[in-house]
Amino acid sequence: MLKILKAKYGGKDVKDILTQHIYTDSINIKIGNYLFGDPLPNQIKYLELEYSFGNGIKKLELTENDNLSLFKELDNTLPLISCKCITYGRVESLEESIQSFLQQEYIGPKELIIVNDYPQQKLFFKHPQIKIFNMNKTFDTIGDKENFAVKQCSGEIIVVWDDDDIALPNHLDNIYKYFIEGTDLMYWNNGIFMMKHQIEKLCSLGNSGIVYSKNIWEKVGKHAKENFGYDMTFTSKILKESKNIVRANPINEEVSWIYNWGDGNYHMSSQSKLNVLIEHQKFIEQQRLNKEIIVGDIQLEPQWKRDYKKMLIEFLDLNK
Repeated sequence: MLKILKAKYGGKDVKDILTQHIYTDSINIKIGNYLFGDPLPNQIKYLELEYSFGNGIKKLELTENDNLSLFKELDNTLPLISCKCITYGRVESLEESIQSFLQQEYIGPKELIIVNDYPQQKLFFKHPQIKIFNMNKTFDTIGDKENFAVKQCSGEIIVVWDDDDIALPNHLDNIYKYFIEGTDLMYWNNGIFMMKHQIEKLCSLGNSGIVYSKNIWEKVGKHAKENFGYDMTFTSKILKESKNIVRANPINEEVSWIYNWGDGNYHMSSQSKLNVLIEHQKFIEQQRLNKEIIVGDIQLEPQWKRDYKKMLIEFLDLNK
């Protein structure tokens, strides 16, 4: 674990300030007066830093014009995992989804790509591993939106990170464990099905939270320009093209993906309409008119509404 031992800026103790900027064992910030104040006006100031990770202790000295970029030393063989999240007018659930990403224990490189095409909301959250694309126009189909999102992903491993579902902190570790080299598509044969904020059962989760390779996405012609059923079309094409399919079955204590239903959001998978995109837009517009959602520039505040780890432990204890 990355730990700040000592930190002084112009002689001022800034250890607590830096510690607040640690995200999943990394810091990536700009050194400058805006962060630490200005203890010595008109003088060149140095950040004197001592930090530890693993069994090592290191020291750094940076000027105010430098960037501080500290990352836990990693095994270079760990793959970059790209989490892809498309969203539309669901700020509260998105904040839970982002919090899920921030809590991931995976020590390899990772990123969260968020594509928001609700023009009345511009979403912002500053973090070195998170990129938010605010579109001025809604995509014609969900398939188009998915393809744009995947194109922005830098990694070969693409994780479906739906904005209304939850990942426990070991989720990316599970993906690294089961999505072995050469895999094209992975399903969760054991995951958490949650209904109205209560865990109903552990079971197979279908297309929820699937993981696939960027290579197979390109090979099968990417996502079809469809709305309802686009995910079934996509996985069906992969199943016809490839035999490299994994059905991950973690033990109950290590399940990590929560398929979240009945939370008040509009669920496309509960619909049977070809114009599901229009119906969703109408749903969000009604929420706006009812002042149930806010519009404009929104600074996201990632947080969990519930302790999902604790909920799983309690569920398992009750069902021994």
